Amino acid sequence: MTPSASTCYGHQELRDMVIELKADVKHIDKKISELVEIARENSLRIDSLEQYRSEEVGRAKGVASTATVVSVVISVVVSVVAVIVGAIFT
Repeated sequence: MTPSASTCYGHQELRDMVIELKADVKHIDKKISELVEIARENSLRIDSLEQYRSEEVGRAKGVASTATVVSVVISVVVSVVAVIVGAIFT
């Protein structure tokens, strides 16, 4: 755009700077929006991994508890069998 007779070169330069600044701000805003979206996606991934880990820890504790119960039951059964066998052969 050519400056008109009533517009001095300084005003035209200032106008061009404002237009360039506006374009820069739009670019920065777009980049910030992209970074916010990336941060949100990463947060969701972290939450998912934490939930998965918690579920795995819960499963491991459940298996350990079940193993303990089975072990106690087997010990009781073996003790009862030993008492019965001992009573039969005495």
